[in-house]
Amino acid sequence: MEDISGGLRSMNLRGDTSDNADWYIIAHGKKTQLYQFTPRNAATQSNDECTLIWEEVDISHCCPTHGGDRICINRKGSNILEIIDLFSRKIVSTIQLPPDCVISGILFSTKDTYLVVHTAWSEANPNNLVIYRINGPDVTPVLAIPYSKSYTVKRYPIWTPCETYCTIRVNNDLFVFKDGQYSLETPLSKISLTFGDDGAVPFSANSIISISPVTKNGACYLAAFTPEQKGTSGLVRIYNLQDATKPCYENVFKYAEEGEFFWSTRGTTAVLRTFINNVKGLSSYYGGNGLFLLQPHKANHETIMEPTEGQAHEVSWSRTANDILIIKGTRPAELDMYDGNSGNKILTFGRHHRNTIRRDAFDRLVLIGGFGNLSGDIDIWDLKKRCKIAQTKSDCAVFCDFAPDGRYFVTATTCPRMRVNNCFKVFSYSGKLVSQIDFDELYHLYICSPGRTFVARDPSPTACTVAPTVKKSVYRAPGSRPDGPTAAAFLRLEAQTTVATPVARPPVSIPRGPPGADPTLLAQAARISRKKKDQANKRNN
Repeated sequence: MEDISGGLRSMNLRGDTSDNADWYIIAHGKKTQLYQFTPRNAATQSNDECTLIWEEVDISHCCPTHGGDRICINRKGSNILEIIDLFSRKIVSTIQLPPDCVISGILFSTKDTYLVVHTAWSEANPNNLVIYRINGPDVTPVLAIPYSKSYTVKRYPIWTPCETYCTIRVNNDLFVFKDGQYSLETPLSKISLTFGDDGAVPFSANSIISISPVTKNGACYLAAFTPEQKGTSGLVRIYNLQDATKPCYENVFKYAEEGEFFWSTRGTTAVLRTFINNVKGLSSYYGGNGLFLLQPHKANHETIMEPTEGQAHEVSWSRTANDILIIKGTRPAELDMYDGNSGNKILTFGRHHRNTIRRDAFDRLVLIGGFGNLSGDIDIWDLKKRCKIAQTKSDCAVFCDFAPDGRYFVTATTCPRMRVNNCFKVFSYSGKLVSQIDFDELYHLYICSPGRTFVARDPSPTACTVAPTVKKSVYRAPGSRPDGPTAAAFLRLEAQTTVATPVARPPVSIPRGPPGADPTLLAQAARISRKKKDQANKRNN
């Protein structure tokens, strides 16, 4: 690994630039700090620099906007929320909270038009979930509701990426709002989430709600997953918000104690990942996942993976195309690309000890990492050329993501997952570590680039494809060799794949005869026809 990274350190980045290509890192720990990262510049012969711009102390909660130009903070011992300009550090607006309330969560909407504030419920604070509309310095509450303690999964409002639609769960009903019209009395739609023949079974507390991006034709889908309970199978209902009177897709899924939706950027298709802790035929201690490609506009679904096949570690849709990257199976796990329409496998990247997928903003490079209980190995793949271009390692990483320019990526070790060696690291896409900042305690990390527009650049032509390394090993007894039957040997096995391989599909046989005809009857008719032809030939001879 060190030899590979060392050999790649001489390669150029994706093109040095003289314009302002800075981006920023917000680190929230015992202190809240803002770092400015300045990429190397060949014109000025400057190196990569990560500079501390400012820091604040005694901040209990911190939430930056998605645009990255503002940040909402709450200071310890204060019942005031402050929305601050990230660079001038001037207070843009404030929100007065009820006295002695405890903040449970802060969330900006997808385009930063709204702010959700969740505080602890009390008799003096019954409506403890409030949505505020932000318009410059003006902050106006638009909806306030009680937030039930019985939810085992957070039920904050969910917006589409364009903020056209918003949905929120209130008890056993889903309220859908459109274009900022928030009213429980006159919502766009009110969907009852009770199920069963008599509708008497309430929507469970650990159910999942998900909303799709708005499609090109203006459709938007709302998906609700109810896990299996008391002998019933898991249930999925998907509604088209243009007409939510009844589901456009409904189906039951066996072995589904948990569920999660992954929507495509086009908004027409979703991957449902189910989880079961124990199922017949599954030998994995960690349970199994099912993967299903849902197409609500066709009222259809395709099966990608059955729960008995093991775990599905990560699912990642393309930002620009209609394909899916999936890491699944027993480790070393398979890394494959699937077609987003048919669910068929189209590319395989080999088997690796990885469980994380991160794409850059331009969908050109993809990071495949092995974090958590894995060793922290990282591969960088070029999806256009379908080859691995770099390898590196980040020990004990909990967080990982690409920088907005796509030329760097950041990993972090944070609390409470890791109590020691908290830090964040900045790597170039070639795998070179260019900066590391250590902390006593680091809770959250945010990457932002306010006011910046980056352009996709091809990887440097001097970058070489990573060649597989051959490790010298000592003699091992036959029972412990990698080609032996032991489980430990299988876990050590990892295919050193550096080029993605297209998956050849067998040709589909087109049945003869009219559509819907019975193949058995067609075969019998063909035999009779051949027999008659043979008899006719004999008579003619």
